[in-house]
Amino acid sequence: MEFERPLDHYVWQKLEGRCISCGFLCQRIDLMTETVYEATVEARSYGNLVSHPESPRKTRIWCFLYQEQLHEEFKRLTEQYGKTRDNAEINFEIITRDINCPKWYSYTPFLSPKEHLEKLNSSEIEQKRKIVANPYEVESTKLKSGEILKLVNEYIGIHGGYLGDFTYRTHQEFYPQFCDVEADPNDYEGTTRERFIKILQGSNKEAQAKIIQGVFKKYPVGSESQRTQKLFDHFDLLAKKLRGVSAIPNPDLVTASEVLRRALADADTLIQQSGAVSAVDRIHTALHGYLIAICDKSEIDHETNPSLTRLFRLLRDKHPALAQVGTESEEIGRILQACATIMDALNPLRNKLSVAHPNEKLLGDEEAMLVVNVTRTLLYYLNAKFALY
Repeated sequence: MEFERPLDHYVWQKLEGRCISCGFLCQRIDLMTETVYEATVEARSYGNLVSHPESPRKTRIWCFLYQEQLHEEFKRLTEQYGKTRDNAEINFEIITRDINCPKWYSYTPFLSPKEHLEKLNSSEIEQKRKIVANPYEVESTKLKSGEILKLVNEYIGIHGGYLGDFTYRTHQEFYPQFCDVEADPNDYEGTTRERFIKILQGSNKEAQAKIIQGVFKKYPVGSESQRTQKLFDHFDLLAKKLRGVSAIPNPDLVTASEVLRRALADADTLIQQSGAVSAVDRIHTALHGYLIAICDKSEIDHETNPSLTRLFRLLRDKHPALAQVGTESEEIGRILQACATIMDALNPLRNKLSVAHPNEKLLGDEEAMLVVNVTRTLLYYLNAKFALY
């Protein structure tokens, strides 16, 4: 066994990805009994999971989320070891194994498995609430352990205990060849998987983003069944956030045709698949179409093919949501005038530096994301104002 019993609580609580430190490790009498019991600190430290002070009968080791078939593993090891090891030793071996569980959630003493699940759900709901309340917020912290394990286990994949098809040699070549990162796996001990995790954990945000992109180059989406578009999009967005290049989400427009909604959705897809520069044309189309729709809804006359600048001027002059804005504050008036200047700049950017036309020179990814985010910021503001009328 990797550890000796009893294992101190202050040691095992730091072992992320293992059952011993997970809030969903519990004890259950049998499949016919729904009641589950918290696996206490003492039970975890010794592996004593076959009895519980609140249970009238013997219990079995159990995962509350059914992520691991722990009792089946217990039966297998019991047959393997015979009488050479007792039940607590076998349970202790199972819960201390490094399985890098993607559903791992840190154990809090005196909370039941159900309460751990409620706590997890509450934190996820709160995070979603924050995103809705502040769509401009960009997560700038380094990758969390759970995200690293998800990249390793779910996207790259483990084959026979090895990370992808890495050998010690190809793993060493991976960082300069695919990532443009200086990292030497030989500076670390362990398997290729363990060394990859340590390197990623110890890298700064910029290097972490490069390593994720390097993984995409070596293991493209669809190259194996587990490398899905959904996982690719998830980690591609994380890489952009790590670099400080993140897309503000689309607003829910009060006046929007199916064509307009499709343009916004296309922009999202293009950002994820081809980069922000591919989305500049679609986001420009969305803003242009939205301003026309608002003018038409408000019966504000305009020419057949008006420019963004012309539409914005018409709305500022004739729509009640904008007509009085700036009269109370000179600074707000200046900001709106700056918005008009931005809109005036969007047309040549779209025509000369995007993929709307076969241009030789294109916007850089950071500048293209700036165009996307500025346009979406304008949409958020205008949508909030026009929603009142």
